[in-house]
Amino acid sequence: MEDSRVHEKERSRWRVANFHLRAIFILGLAALFAGCAAPRQYVYYPDPERPVPPRVAPDPAGVPSPGERPLWDGPATIREMELDPGPEERGRPVEDAAERATPQHYASMHLVDQAKLALNQGRNEDAISMYEQAVQVDVYNGEAFLGLARAWFAQGASRKSLEFAKRAEMLLQEDLSRLKEVYLLQVEIYRQQGDTSQAEAYLGRASRL
Repeated sequence: MEDSRVHEKERSRWRVANFHLRAIFILGLAALFAGCAAPRQYVYYPDPERPVPPRVAPDPAGVPSPGERPLWDGPATIREMELDPGPEERGRPVEDAAERATPQHYASMHLVDQAKLALNQGRNEDAISMYEQAVQVDVYNGEAFLGLARAWFAQGASRKSLEFAKRAEMLLQEDLSRLKEVYLLQVEIYRQQGDTSQAEAYLGRASRL
């Protein structure tokens, strides 16, 4: 009776141990399959034959590096070249000769010639009248304004003479010989007005021409 009980206890122990072994085996299989089913993580190593190119620092002047430039920047801009003027164009005054050769200019210069003759003869009022007509015909005739300045200066009207001399100075910037005459006339006008500083200034300008 006692022997049967002992055998029965041993059998129960063996069953418990066998159950534990099976549980451990099943857990091991489950862990193995779980490890196989996990996603693989790949590690990339640089190819020794193809070194990684270094990063190029941006150009401080704002010019993109060759790797950053687009393949096509759009159509090229065509710039017009400035042609070298010929020898006949160099030294030409700003006012075109074709613009000066107009009927109005010829008529105005004809009046200027008549006014000069009257001024040389002492007929100042006739000269002023002819110069005024010349200005009305061609408002860009600097010689007509210069003649008006001389005629009014001969009449003793220094303020009016200076007004027309300033206009002649603006229009005769490209005619240096006439411009020098304007400067010398302004020297006499300022001296008559007692403005010695302006007279000396315009005398210096005339000496530089």
